[in-house]
Amino acid sequence: MSETQTYTDENGAQIIVCQPDQLEHCGRCQMDFTEINDEARAEAAIAAGKEPNDDF
Repeated sequence: MSETQTYTDENGAQIIVCQPDQLEHCGRCQMDFTEINDEARAEAAIAAGKEPNDDF
C-alpha cells in the first residue's frame, strides 16, 4: 500500500492525497480520498462562516 500525504488547502481544509502521485483519486495507487476530502472542505467552509457547496 502506498503512503499518504496531507496538506492544507487555501480554505484551511486538511486534504489527503497519495504520496507518490499527489492525487486524491489515484488509479495507479488504487486510493480514493475524494469523499473524505469533500467532507473536510465542507467543514472548513462552515468554520470560515461560508455556506458549504459542491464547487470545491
